[in-house]
Amino acid sequence: MKKDEPPFTFPKTLEEFEYAFNEHGQLRHIKTGEPFVFNAREDLHRWNQKRYEALGEIITQYVYELLEKKCSLTKAFLPVDAVDDEPRSFIYLSPDALTNPNKLLVLIQGSGVVRAGQWARRLIINQDLDSGTQIPFITRAMEGSQGKLRQEEDLTFLLPDATPPRLLLHSAATSPPAPARHPKHF
Repeated sequence: MKKDEPPFTFPKTLEEFEYAFNEHGQLRHIKTGEPFVFNAREDLHRWNQKRYEALGEIITQYVYELLEKKCSLTKAFLPVDAVDDEPRSFIYLSPDALTNPNKLLVLIQGSGVVRAGQWARRLIINQDLDSGTQIPFITRAMEGSQGKLRQEEDLTFLLPDATPPRLLLHSAATSPPAPARHPKHF
């Protein structure tokens, strides 16, 4: 933080940010109805960027909630038999994802800060949830007869006892191949 820069302390919820998604899935200021303004402080680009990133993390949690509530997906941690010091990740599954004999739809987001259920944070913030999330695709798939599996490939972490997850980011290009696992571990 620079000497004349405000602290990087930002709200923890959409409500504290004074934003909400309207009936069209657009992010709007709750008092003015205006779209998100990146340059809240014209003279402080780094502060504005950190504020945008904080909002992005809140939106990630919001999308996770939508995957569970609106799409009826369940979060499952992998590998299922991981020990405490073993990296883990998670996927979202429909109730029939592992038992549907017809089809399985696997949606994979891009790399970077986007997480499960998102195509692009920027689209969620600047356009709407339908443009920036995978929810319309999941909803359409649920109307059909295919199982759904939504993987979180960019996020792997350790789950030690009684502590928050520590993030270990990796990509296929830099990570060694995963050890072979017995099929029962899925």
